[in-house]
Amino acid sequence: MSRIAHAQVDDLHARVSDFIVNEAELLDERQLDHWFALFEPEARYRVLPLQAELDGQPPEASLYIIADDYIRLRERVESLLGGHSWMEQPRSRTRRLVSNVRIKARDGERITVRSNFVVHQFRNQESWSFVGQATHLLRDGPERLSILARDIRLDHETIGAQRRISIIL
Repeated sequence: MSRIAHAQVDDLHARVSDFIVNEAELLDERQLDHWFALFEPEARYRVLPLQAELDGQPPEASLYIIADDYIRLRERVESLLGGHSWMEQPRSRTRRLVSNVRIKARDGERITVRSNFVVHQFRNQESWSFVGQATHLLRDGPERLSILARDIRLDHETIGAQRRISIIL
């Protein structure tokens, strides 16, 4: 690979990594309106079924824990920001750790990115941790990167001990 091609790959990886880390920061700082602005109108946000529920099946053959289109995601954000989510009273504090950001594929403007994460949630003197992998389908548009799809796969076999998911993972 030529020196120029390496520089282009390095620049793309740096932009994508910065985008993913910035997204985590927006969520931790509860700037959900700014986070939502990262999404394209045709976007989706899904939390895939747990491994134990899949039992060798593809995720599409099972029910998602969360399956939001753009409109439903906007309603989720408005509910959290407006204090209408009873599960978030009082509201949680979160701290996200993101690692192993990898570009898996590129097809024109579309970039598939995978990363690992841990989200620590704190509320009412209790804490929970969610561990998993995020797959983003990004659009590399003329002005900025944006989200076409955000799929979360938790590594947990059950979330019973985690109670319910009351935050955006």
